[in-house]
Amino acid sequence: MATFRDAWLRHLGLMMAEGVALKPGVIEILDLLDRFDIRRAIATSSRHDSVTRHLGPYDLLKRFDTIVARGDYTEPKPAPMPYLTAAGRLSRDPGR
Repeated sequence: MATFRDAWLRHLGLMMAEGVALKPGVIEILDLLDRFDIRRAIATSSRHDSVTRHLGPYDLLKRFDTIVARGDYTEPKPAPMPYLTAAGRLSRDPGR
């Protein structure tokens, strides 16, 4: 398993060397959320440095009120903890 993981991480590093393509519609949906003054968060199982590396070149980090990443919560996805943590940081009731 360790050999596979190391090989996968090397492969992933090569794939990510040129950056991550921005999905179509991302800017438009963020603009819409801005117009309606809807707060938003990123809840990810990635590390903060990975989020910064992938979204930083598109200047998207400032478009989110908070980023919840690995290390910010005790139970990873698929547990709800990342989402509950994000809701708490946004002062939002997760039931809504």
